[in-house]
Amino acid sequence: DDDDDDDDDDDDDDVLGGTLVVRALYAEPGTTPEGKYFAFSTSRVERLVNACRGPDDACGWALSSRTTGDNDDDDATTAPATAPPLPWTVKDGRGAVARVRNERTRREDGALLLPSNRDGIGVGCWNPCEYAKPDDFRAGDVLVILDLTNPASFAPPALGRALRCAERTAITETGWNRPGSDVRFGRCGLVGAWWKALEIEFNVSLAPDAPDAPDAERPVPVVVTALRTDAPDDLPGRTVWIKDEDGVFVERAFETRDGLMTLREPAATTAARVRFEDTDLHKVGGLSTARGGGGLHVEVIGFAGGGSVGAVKKVGGVRMGKQDDGDGDDGREGDRGRLSTRKLGDGATTGRRGELPSV
Repeated sequence: DDDDDDDDDDDDDDVLGGTLVVRALYAEPGTTPEGKYFAFSTSRVERLVNACRGPDDACGWALSSRTTGDNDDDDATTAPATAPPLPWTVKDGRGAVARVRNERTRREDGALLLPSNRDGIGVGCWNPCEYAKPDDFRAGDVLVILDLTNPASFAPPALGRALRCAERTAITETGWNRPGSDVRFGRCGLVGAWWKALEIEFNVSLAPDAPDAPDAERPVPVVVTALRTDAPDDLPGRTVWIKDEDGVFVERAFETRDGLMTLREPAATTAARVRFEDTDLHKVGGLSTARGGGGLHVEVIGFAGGGSVGAVKKVGGVRMGKQDDGDGDDGREGDRGRLSTRKLGDGATTGRRGELPSV
């Protein structure tokens, strides 16, 4: 019937729309489901994540079928037997956070996504779960993972694709002492200690033996064009640095629109850094809470495999570095980035240190 057809909407390979169907409601053993918590197919979310930011590398989707088991989505039609003890958090990194909209209620907020004891089945709720309410979710609800609705908008073809990183390093202290690898989409995300400054370095160089790498005795540069984040566009105080050929990090100008931080000029490099001066939990759209944990996500966008900066400027008919932010100036100042000759050496950091939150 029609209801069955709707339930199967997330069983095919179509990742456009970023939709996830609530397969069942979850409740602790011995209690009646009230709609506070839901069950979902982890393989469906894994497909959405991988379609946008590429397949797993050393730090992929936190609920990967490689760690939770692999099964057909049809098996996700009943609630799992048990899940992690309530209240749920992702402070230990075992789970993911994403911006989600429930199409029935139209609520948009951060959601916790965690594994259960059943292979291929996850459980979720709004972040934090202590504030969950009856009828937050119903079986059959369509949820939209807002930052994974379309691979072509996550990483526009003219700008390349999400680049594999040999390493992601937290330069500042992070909330709950999470490592830099958790900044990937599909993981718990990062905030600064006590929700203050967060700075991450991405090693985007190609290893000599990588499939896209030319013959070389040492890692080779890629072309970086943008960074993709789920931080709200109005979150202020962002800075981007690109490592130059002398091994020095140089601040670069960029523009932010719909989560895409596009460099005014693409850059050949082996590493990039991004800094958010403020990761206040009240300003990040529910991605991080004191009770549930979580944080922002960032991916580096660009081209690997011997592309040149000159060629990138003309990809798809887009002339890079000439976008206008519409405010009547050249966009070189303000929160979109400031063109500067200030350089940071390899060992330098402007990160503030602070205690880790105990919550």
